[in-house]
Amino acid sequence: MEWGDRHLAGEAGPPRVAEHKDCGGHVVSQLVCEECARPLPVDEVDSRATRSELSTVAG
Repeated sequence: MEWGDRHLAGEAGPPRVAEHKDCGGHVVSQLVCEECARPLPVDEVDSRATRSELSTVAG
């Protein structure tokens, strides 16, 4: 949703918004490590090809 809101929403704004029921604040996505549960900035995240992706490229 956030990517679309940032890159595709027109002048009227996004078609939907996610809000916290208790306080009305805007809800945002956050990267969190599945192993240690620590929130991560983008510069601490690596991306690598999986076996599935590698076999598709080789195939």
